Amino acid sequence: CAQYKSSGNALKNPPVMAEVVFNDRGVSFLTLTQKKLASAPKFGVFAITDILGKWDGQETDEYMVQGNITYEFAKGFNLISGFHMASGVGVRPALGLMYSYPRQGLVVVVNPRYYIDDRGNVETFVLGEYKPKISKNWRFYSRIQGIYSFTADGGAHSRSYARLRGGVGHREFSFGLAANFEFYGPQKNNKNSLGLFILTTLY
Repeated sequence: CAQYKSSGNALKNPPVMAEVVFNDRGVSFLTLTQKKLASAPKFGVFAITDILGKWDGQETDEYMVQGNITYEFAKGFNLISGFHMASGVGVRPALGLMYSYPRQGLVVVVNPRYYIDDRGNVETFVLGEYKPKISKNWRFYSRIQGIYSFTADGGAHSRSYARLRGGVGHREFSFGLAANFEFYGPQKNNKNSLGLFILTTLY
């Protein structure tokens, strides 16, 4: 991990995760960034970019971008405040809480948040990544990532997904099979996809 000096202590920042998926719906690109400020390590940045370009020209491409300032008030626990923008909903301010548990071979992130707009959606983001070593240079790679979003006033479903990854990793690269299960709107209209992913970590 990248290291910075702050108040005489080494501050370790996790790498940026960047992933490309080729599946039967299209090509998707995901980045996830979680960094602390070297000069003020209780503060940091948490950002996600998620873009899907579809093979079918009749369908609308999808995107989601969020950027947050974080404040760590206890080990692993952060208050977050920032913005969220996505296809069909525009830009929304958001407040939330984030718990992260990074360990060798295991990462867990849980991020409930509330959107401050006329919809008042409540959303929870969960990520779990497990990558134990299977030899000196190779490791098993697996990840589960999900979101569930609903309206605060009536509890109507807005958007949710579950995304599964399974494969192997070599140095900073991982690759394998990808399965996405996507649900849209109050009726939970379902669109699933299968494909291949390649992921890299950028320090």
